[in-house]
Amino acid sequence: MAPAAPVPTGPVLRVGVEGAYPPFSEIDGKGQLKGFDIDIARALCAELQVRCQFVQRPWAILQDAVIGLEPRLWSEVDAIVASVSITDQRRQTADFTRRYYQVPARFLCHKGESREPREGALAGRRIAVQANTTHDQFVTQTFGGEAQILRFEILPQAVAALRERRADFVLGDALALERGVLKTREGHGLE
Repeated sequence: MAPAAPVPTGPVLRVGVEGAYPPFSEIDGKGQLKGFDIDIARALCAELQVRCQFVQRPWAILQDAVIGLEPRLWSEVDAIVASVSITDQRRQTADFTRRYYQVPARFLCHKGESREPREGALAGRRIAVQANTTHDQFVTQTFGGEAQILRFEILPQAVAALRERRADFVLGDALALERGVLKTREGHGLE
């Protein structure tokens, strides 16, 4: 679906976005939102013939709104377009569209190190993850008894911890890590 020209006047759809999750939602060099989620929101607004008004909030606030812990956000936005995974818990408090893409998770590490952590082999290792995500839930349930889980507000902070060797692994969305890290200067020396 290609985004159409924005509607200059008329009704407004207030869309909650993160803005710190490349290539889905990020700020470009001119301070403008761009990315797949932004394009989806613009296409939705064009289809509905309304003007998109983006409301940028940290992932934790968006996540809390979806699971019913931050009801104040719903007075600021009409919808959230932020690569939110559909889970049973989230379905209890939010309505979802049909899934429009699915990307697997992956681990990121320094080149030459094992990229596939295994249960029972992570004592003393550190796994960085964006807090309050399905990736956070997975590493906590799977490796929380043996590895140290480092939680960050945004994925780029988790990647920075890996680059600075404060973390041994990052778990995140495979496409976000591929396009937002590995295919950039930040990805040098990582796999």
